[in-house]
Amino acid sequence: MKSGRYEPSCKHFPDAPTDPDLPVVDVSLSRPQDQSARGAKTWAVIDTGSGPTVLSETLRETLDLVPTDEREVVTFPLRPGEKPPRYPVCAVRVRIKGAVERVVGAVVMPLNPDVLLGRDILNDLHLMLEASSGTVLIEPGPKSAAP
Repeated sequence: MKSGRYEPSCKHFPDAPTDPDLPVVDVSLSRPQDQSARGAKTWAVIDTGSGPTVLSETLRETLDLVPTDEREVVTFPLRPGEKPPRYPVCAVRVRIKGAVERVVGAVVMPLNPDVLLGRDILNDLHLMLEASSGTVLIEPGPKSAAP
């Protein structure tokens, strides 16, 4: 597979941020068993601080994903003795054209934006943000399974 500059076309999503401090990328999401490109096409925030990919409940419903597990998520400082909240986990197929396609266990929680791409996807990519031009260089890493 050829690698190179990926310029997100998320400008066609009216709610996509234009702030270069919030790097975004176009993604296609679908149920794990759906091998075709059907599903939801949207934008996702590249979040190197998140281990798992995170989806909004709204997007989970749109894709008709079924929770298969739960996971504790720490998103804020906890008080002594306080337990982190648990959120459902759903399997979802994530595609970034030309870079990666993978099924991951995404955490579902109240969220805006609809998708945070976590390290479960990002660790297998080479990323370079060019903030001045608003582009992201994405290349498949050595373990990426790209279409």
